[in-house]
Amino acid sequence: MNDKNKIAVISRNDCSPPIKPAGWWISACIVGKSDSLKGKKLGQIIDSHDVVVRVNFPPILGYEEDVGTKTNHVVLHAWVFRHLMKHQIEFVREWLSRMDAHGGEKKVCVASTSGFWEEDGNSYLAGRNWSLADKKQTLEQLKLECSAHGVTVEKHYFSEAVNSINKLCHFFVGRPKVHGLFTGTQTVMDYIGKFKNLSMVGMGNSETHEKHMSDDAAIPTVDVGYYFADDPEVKQKTRKPISRNKYFEYDVFCLEQCVKRGHVKRLDD
Repeated sequence: MNDKNKIAVISRNDCSPPIKPAGWWISACIVGKSDSLKGKKLGQIIDSHDVVVRVNFPPILGYEEDVGTKTNHVVLHAWVFRHLMKHQIEFVREWLSRMDAHGGEKKVCVASTSGFWEEDGNSYLAGRNWSLADKKQTLEQLKLECSAHGVTVEKHYFSEAVNSINKLCHFFVGRPKVHGLFTGTQTVMDYIGKFKNLSMVGMGNSETHEKHMSDDAAIPTVDVGYYFADDPEVKQKTRKPISRNKYFEYDVFCLEQCVKRGHVKRLDD
């Protein structure tokens, strides 16, 4: 065998396929809060996925037929994490006590930018007055609450793609503290890299958000439009979107592109 053939053989032997993340081939579904879920009776379809992901402790009790009962992962935005742990701890305990993974893993992920756990404050994510020591203490408290129900806690960092899009939101809106993408949208984009068979439901549906317009008719809002919007008891327990969360067109665009490119399937069209 000449040197040229040797090089060819070595190259072929060394070219192994990229390593896929754990769970790449199993199915996952990310469940949002849109009122597009109402009356669709997708609960059983949602629960049929190997992994069901929900965002910011949404209501389930009383809505099982439409949203299912299974929860494996809960993704908590850092701001919501702080708010709930400081002001609605009983709500958190109640939610964790009902968290049903149908025999699978149960995990709460606190989502943030990469520098969040290394510095005080950190822009809109949690307010400038949240010290690093207090963050760590609050995280330990969440771990304690979760451990009582067999739930693990991990830090979840938004991907570079998500961080870049958030910076673009800030640039186009012209306000450095604008909210950026919603946690659900960020979760979809991050989970695309973890699961090949990924679905979403109750998220970024144009028909839902076109019903509820802000003062600027070109900007859809999500201040209303939840599947539980008619339940006054749930409203009292659930943090409403803050007033600056009205630049939802960026979320709609990103989610539509994810669907169009075949990265994720939408179950509630």
